[in-house]
Amino acid sequence: MKLFNTIAKVAAAVAAVAGIAFLVYKYMDAIKAWLNKLCPCCDVELEEDFVPEDEVAADEPEEAPAEEAPVEEAPAEEPAEEVPAEEAPAEDGAPVAEESDFEA
Repeated sequence: MKLFNTIAKVAAAVAAVAGIAFLVYKYMDAIKAWLNKLCPCCDVELEEDFVPEDEVAADEPEEAPAEEAPVEEAPAEEPAEEVPAEEAPAEDGAPVAEESDFEA
């Protein structure tokens, strides 16, 4: 019974939100007129903010695809010689690890 009550409450909340969204969509013009009557200084046109992408794409000129220049590959560099850890120069005062530090 508890599960049924929870599902009923969730369904009622979803239905309420959907109903409010439908009413706002259906009566948008009346709501805007009422808001403009309440505050005439805040005359904002919402249609200018929401422009379909098709109209935006039609306003912009189409660019021709740019031709890509062939990329020249750099010659492979030889790997640098690795200096063994024992012979690696240490900075002044920097701790240096020894092989015995890594043995378990």
